[in-house]
Amino acid sequence: MTFTPARSAQKTIRTLTVQGDGYMFSVYGESLTPESSLEDFVALKNVQWVKENNSDLTWSETRFADIFFALIESGAEMKYKEEVIFYRISAQLECCGETLTLSRFTNTCACCEADYNQSGSLLASRHHWGEETGEHWTDCY
Repeated sequence: MTFTPARSAQKTIRTLTVQGDGYMFSVYGESLTPESSLEDFVALKNVQWVKENNSDLTWSETRFADIFFALIESGAEMKYKEEVIFYRISAQLECCGETLTLSRFTNTCACCEADYNQSGSLLASRHHWGEETGEHWTDCY
């Protein structure tokens, strides 16, 4: 059985923002830098807009783009921001040839119905659960 313990990871979120007149437009992407241009902003915004809205229109073809370009013309500036976030990657183990992610208090293999805790320890069969306390196994799940 292969076991990978839970661990922390970090990711850098890069964002360009234009704000003014009660509007705020943001775009995020790995390729952004402090030197990113207006063209970079629009290109990424078009890709993200189509993906997020399942739209045939690009962002440049919406009224939001008109507002955005009016803000730029009025002197609003793009601001670049980097933020490092930390997140947890759940432990994983291999059971019945499949990878089981241990993200819950009780994690059950879909194939053999074995139960594991978040640390990868195999738990007793469910018919033993609650034996000492008089509970039924469904009270523990």
